[in-house]
Amino acid sequence: MPDNVDPRLHLQAVARDLQTLVSQTSSIESQIREITGTLAILEIQPLDDAVFRQKGPILVEVSDRESVTEDLKATLETLRSHSERLAEQITEMRSEYERLVGVVESID
Repeated sequence: MPDNVDPRLHLQAVARDLQTLVSQTSSIESQIREITGTLAILEIQPLDDAVFRQKGPILVEVSDRESVTEDLKATLETLRSHSERLAEQITEMRSEYERLVGVVESID
């Protein structure tokens, strides 16, 4: 933190950033649960049952179930990786937040 920045203002900015990261993590975790559930359904669904993929506002029947499964797995891996990075950022941000709380309390 630069010397000329009020620690209270910096604390507020860190709190906002932390709240944003937590919100993003929640959204990503929800997407992970949704895709995990979808993959589980695809595994138990009979092979002769139709599978559909959303394209814009409509559903289109998919003839290559394996490509859909692979696409979902790739998306799931990307989301998990992003979730891990966000978790690391949250840990760092919480440490910075706690440090700033100590600074602000020492001023008051």
